[in-house]
Amino acid sequence: MIQSMKSSLKHVISDGLLTDDELLTAAKKTQGILNSRPLAYQGTSDEEPKPLTPAHFLADKALKDIQ
Repeated sequence: MIQSMKSSLKHVISDGLLTDDELLTAAKKTQGILNSRPLAYQGTSDEEPKPLTPAHFLADKALKDIQ
């Protein structure tokens, strides 16, 4: 998970030096990316159920469903 967090942050942060607010925003974007990843195989058919993500356990619904 640490490697995933580091690589995601590297993609989100492109310039280098950030203010505290920018770093917090980048960390929250990375958190959203990691918590939206499927925990199991994701089929290609729309008829198949959607896979569970870490966000389902944290917020009881997918992050895309949270408004």
